[in-house]
Amino acid sequence: MDVLGLPLHPLVVHAAVVLVPLAALGALVVLAWARARDRYGWLVVAFAVAGAGAAVVARLSGEALAAGL
Repeated sequence: MDVLGLPLHPLVVHAAVVLVPLAALGALVVLAWARARDRYGWLVVAFAVAGAGAAVVARLSGEALAAGL
């Protein structure tokens, strides 16, 4: 699987590596600061869902990349 000639796996791994910690930090901020919950709670959930999805796609694309080597 390629995106513009680049393997999909490294691109998706970087997305997961960025989104999962951002979701964790965002969850801590939302828990500690009540005003942030109303403004940014949806964004934290979006980062968590996107990070989880990116992690799954990274695993699948990594297996496909390894099988192709």
